[in-house]
Amino acid sequence: MNTKKGFTIIELLVVISIIGTMSSIVLSVLNNAQAKARDSKRVQMLTEIQKALELYYDDHGQYPDDVRTTGSAGTDGVDCWECTWLASYYDGDKLIALKPYIKTRQPDPSAPKSGRFTGTYPLCSRGFWYKVSTSGQDYKIAIVGTIENMHNVPDRMKDPSFLPGLTNNISLHTHKARNWTRDDNI
Repeated sequence: MNTKKGFTIIELLVVISIIGTMSSIVLSVLNNAQAKARDSKRVQMLTEIQKALELYYDDHGQYPDDVRTTGSAGTDGVDCWECTWLASYYDGDKLIALKPYIKTRQPDPSAPKSGRFTGTYPLCSRGFWYKVSTSGQDYKIAIVGTIENMHNVPDRMKDPSFLPGLTNNISLHTHKARNWTRDDNI
C-alpha cells in the first residue's frame, strides 16, 4: 500500500487551470474599468469646456471665433488640440481664449507623451476639435476617435458623423450645430 501524501499531476493541472481562468476574468474586468474611467474623464473634460464656452458667450455675446494664437491664421473656425493631420488645424495653445473660464485643460487620457496623436489618416485626426460659425453664435466641441466604448457615454453626446472614417466620437454643441461635420462650411 502506497502511503505517500500529495497531489496527483491531474489535480495540480486542474487547480492551475482554474487559477488561470479566474485571473483572466479579473484582468478583463480591470481593463474594462480602466477604459470606462478614461471615457468618463473625456466626458467630464468636454462638459467643462462647454461650460467655459457658455461663460465666454455670456461675457462677449459670441463664442470664440479664432481660438488660435500661434500657427497659421484661423479663418475657418476649426481647431484641433491633439491631432497631427493638418498643421492649419492644430492649436498649440489649446483654446487659450477660455483661459479665464477654465482650469488648464488636460490632454486626452490616451494622448501620447508628445501631446499629439500620430499615424495615417484618420488616426492622425484623433483628439479634441472645436468648430464655430462665422457669426460666433453656434459651436461644436468634439472628441474624435478616442472613445474606447461608446456604451460609456450618454447617448446625447454620441456623434459618429463629425469626422469621416472615425465613428467613436462624442460632441456637445448648440442646437443649430447638431449635424455639423468637421468639413462643413458654415
